[in-house]
Amino acid sequence: MMASATTPDVKSVPASRRPTEYLLRAEAGQLSQVMVYRLTLTDVRWMALTMVEICSLVP
Repeated sequence: MMASATTPDVKSVPASRRPTEYLLRAEAGQLSQVMVYRLTLTDVRWMALTMVEICSLVP
C-alpha cells in the first residue's frame, strides 16, 4: 500500500534516515524539536566544512 501524498506517514522512517528535503516539505506541526535540532546541527556542520574548504583555497 502506497502512502498518500496528502498525508505522509512521517513515523514510518527513522528521522536519521529521512531525507532533509522530505523533512523541510513536511508540515511544521509534524516536526519534533529533535528533528529540527538535528537539521540545524547538520546545516551548521555542512557550513563549517564548506568554510574550511574555502579557506584552504585562499593562499
